[in-house]
Amino acid sequence: MQQYYLCILVFLASSLGLKAQQTYYVSSLGNDVTNDGLSPASPWKTIAKLNATTFQAGDSILFRSGDVFRGEILANQSGTAGASITYSSYGQGAKPVINGSQVITNWSLYQGNIYVADYASSLSSLNNFFINGVSQQIGRYPNADATNQGYLRIQSGIGNNVLTDNTLSGQDWTGATAVVRVNLFLLNKPVIQSHVGNTLTFASPALGNYKVNAGYGYFIQNHLLTLDQQGEWYYDRTAQKIYLYSNVDPNQLLTEAPASSTCFFASGKSNLSLQQLTFTQSNEYAVRVDSAAGVLTKGIRVENCRFENTHNGVWVNRASQVVVSANECINTNNNAIFITASEYECNRNRITRTALRAGMGEPNNNQYNAINMVGRNALSAWNYIDSVGFCGIRFEGRNLIVKNNRISNFALVKCDVGGIYTFKGFAPATYGYGNNQVIGNIVSKAYPNLFGTTSKVVNSNYATGIYMDGNSFGNLVAGNTVHQVMGAALMLNVTTSSHTVRNNTFYDNMYGFGYFPDTVFVSRNHRVTGNLFYAKLVSQQGGILQTGRQPFLPMVGTLDSNFYAQPFEKDPTFVQTVLTNSTPRISRALTLGQWQGLSYDAHSQFGTSYYAPVTIQSAGANRITNANNSTFTTGLTTGATAYTLTPASGTNAPTWDNTNQLDGGSLRLNMDEGNGTKSSRVVINVGTLTYGKYYRLKFSAKGSVDTTALQVALLTSASSNFAVCKLKTVFLSSSRQEVELLLSPNYTNDNTFLSLTLHDAPRKAWIDNVVFAELEVTEHSPEDQILFRVNPDSVSQTINLGTQTYKDVRGVTYSGNYTLAPYASVILEKQTSTPLPLKLLNFYLRDENCQVKLFWNTSEERNVSQFIVEHSRDGIQFSAAHVR
Repeated sequence: MQQYYLCILVFLASSLGLKAQQTYYVSSLGNDVTNDGLSPASPWKTIAKLNATTFQAGDSILFRSGDVFRGEILANQSGTAGASITYSSYGQGAKPVINGSQVITNWSLYQGNIYVADYASSLSSLNNFFINGVSQQIGRYPNADATNQGYLRIQSGIGNNVLTDNTLSGQDWTGATAVVRVNLFLLNKPVIQSHVGNTLTFASPALGNYKVNAGYGYFIQNHLLTLDQQGEWYYDRTAQKIYLYSNVDPNQLLTEAPASSTCFFASGKSNLSLQQLTFTQSNEYAVRVDSAAGVLTKGIRVENCRFENTHNGVWVNRASQVVVSANECINTNNNAIFITASEYECNRNRITRTALRAGMGEPNNNQYNAINMVGRNALSAWNYIDSVGFCGIRFEGRNLIVKNNRISNFALVKCDVGGIYTFKGFAPATYGYGNNQVIGNIVSKAYPNLFGTTSKVVNSNYATGIYMDGNSFGNLVAGNTVHQVMGAALMLNVTTSSHTVRNNTFYDNMYGFGYFPDTVFVSRNHRVTGNLFYAKLVSQQGGILQTGRQPFLPMVGTLDSNFYAQPFEKDPTFVQTVLTNSTPRISRALTLGQWQGLSYDAHSQFGTSYYAPVTIQSAGANRITNANNSTFTTGLTTGATAYTLTPASGTNAPTWDNTNQLDGGSLRLNMDEGNGTKSSRVVINVGTLTYGKYYRLKFSAKGSVDTTALQVALLTSASSNFAVCKLKTVFLSSSRQEVELLLSPNYTNDNTFLSLTLHDAPRKAWIDNVVFAELEVTEHSPEDQILFRVNPDSVSQTINLGTQTYKDVRGVTYSGNYTLAPYASVILEKQTSTPLPLKLLNFYLRDENCQVKLFWNTSEERNVSQFIVEHSRDGIQFSAAHVR
């Protein structure tokens, strides 16, 4: 009897394995009752029919192309490793649409231009509303197009739940949502529990672990009183009504609101395939696949689909063996693709217009991103990403490869992020961290959104090309190109270690690099070699090294065999160091030789090419008049419109000098004593500087000894740590010299202060005849001298150089055609017939007391240390006559 029972079990199992795989058809013209769904001639009609049907491994569910199907697909069965359950399309035309919304009808006029309609669904909140297929802005005050992008200013705060704004009056915002810019990288969304006078109190959890910061910004949304622009909407979840501001009767429009959280949902189901479908207008996720308790989801494929007008695109959580490939994602409120898994691919996706509306994304960390890549043993490659509120690709985990992706226009809503970014600390610890690779990517075009913050300074870490952030370690960054970012092309932040950065091209960025060793011993052992840091503009510089304590400066790691170039800037300094946390910070601009003195870049090179960035047509009035100390003829005036002295007294205090060091009286900076944190500094207000304009600073100067280093900066305020444009160092000799600097700000700044500082003791510097003026110039296009090309494709590209001869930065000559490898870039400098590193303006002699003295003037000098004048009686034999 026992043997017979076992034979039946084997027979039944074999019979199930032999069941024929079925293909089911769904059409808007179908019928759920009379049709069997087994042929295009007998299709089902609705998603509800699918959700009530039991499918087997290997079955296919096909939707008719060109049709729209409303509802939420619930995957209730799994396929097998060799026989997935497939959801796809049949027929000709556009991809079939899985629409997660319902049509809203029967609008009635509420008041003014505000209409109201009933909303019948189980959703407790709405993240979207659509008119004629276009996602609409949730009602907000002030509007997004108002001054300062609609951010109000916080006067003060208490803890994480009380906000005070003296401009709040006349409205009661109780029950609304406050969108609070907590910091550079986070927008929180607490509910307003009460509004009394000018104070808002937030309901728990309020801002969570963050506090309300005075000076930061906020705005209010999701309230009836916010509706004052076409398309703005508000959902009253208690009454289940939607309010809409419309200049036309919305009954004449197609109005829709999400009716389901997702368009496709699977929990604890494996071996599912989604192909050739469009998912739109869901309230939370277009596609959500998750593991269930004790069940690991495997074998998920999402390919050649389109995600449009959703809150989030694809979310796959706690899974393995996942493929998300060749999809298009456009107009999400929050993240486009978020994968937490092992052994997966996220390749060849096209993601545009992600999370561009502040407050309509999620309030937590790792939101407003195009791709969140979390886990281990995964590849994210050949993706195209353009226009994203925060990060292009964020990765965290172990054995992750980010390769050959194109990312542009990021940090459009929040900042302190990279186009490619990593941080260790958010992912499940089971995945581990390290041995990740960032290879052959192209990252470009970022200007950080600083609205609603206390900062107007474009800083190195606000919009970074490739950003290795806190606690990350052991990654490879190789063969990438970063260009046109208003931050550092490469950022190695505090608490990072053991990253290898090699053979990358960093071109036309505000900073080439940012290295931030901190005051603990974990920020170290990086290896940065063979990279090209190339500045295109006067305002750009090679990099910045910042720490809270000077002894930590040399601890970044091995930096060597790199190439640095700034061909449109005469100043040979290229690295800014910030040595202390004191105010004002001790900052220095270093030449390559000084940089090498910190044990960096012993075998690196600094470019010698120079091209004048502008031709000066005229100069405006001197902003430093004689009344506020341009010539120091009668003393040193201090006060609101003149100089501020630091320190105000003591041996290092700046003072007036009347010992005829220059032209009678002069300003003297005294650095008589120093311990690494002291300086002698004067600052004076030079007014508003405008982005895109050029300014000239001229002064006479001399030092107490040769190589006296005078730091010149333009600061946001008299006590600021932040510069409006590139920090410069002028090396003075003990002989008089005339200094002329061309300056261009990185952004527009009111009440800018010129700062002149000595840091090294014992040193003195004398300054006179100070002129600071705005210039009218004719700009010279860098492209007339520099050829920069990027190949964003998987095949080599041929560049026709015409009849021009070029050299790369290492001196290799090219003409005719240049072959550019896939996902690579090249910088070539046009070769001209002018070999001199300067322009000779005039040369003349004068008889003074029976002595012949020679005089000459030059411009556009580049790395000129001295002049040697030779004389000859026959034009053949020459000998030195004078050395200066």
